[in-house]
Amino acid sequence: YPMPPNATLIKAMYNSRHRNEVELEWQVDGVEQNGGWTGFHLEHRWVSERPNKRGKSNDSHVRMEERIGTQDWYRTVIQDPDIRSHTVRGLTPTVTYQFRIIPINHRTIGHPSLAKTP
Repeated sequence: YPMPPNATLIKAMYNSRHRNEVELEWQVDGVEQNGGWTGFHLEHRWVSERPNKRGKSNDSHVRMEERIGTQDWYRTVIQDPDIRSHTVRGLTPTVTYQFRIIPINHRTIGHPSLAKTP
């Protein structure tokens, strides 16, 4: 299958004060209609956690950075090529996340968009 076009994440925004849901919107670059993709992989990972109000020791900060450096992307498969928005629910309010979108064409995976943080 041909390589799908690139996609750009244009919006990543918390949709409530609770910070446990993020609304995402994206666009497919240079294409007006469905042409060469069958869906999307929407991925997210956490990049940092707000410290407790009591403070943290330097040792726990180092361990947290090690966990952040090896953090995997969690994937949601969107099988409708016409979808351009999605809400990610069940997030931890004290964590900062990154999101990216990847177009797919059957088994051919496109290039991931630049990661965006809400």
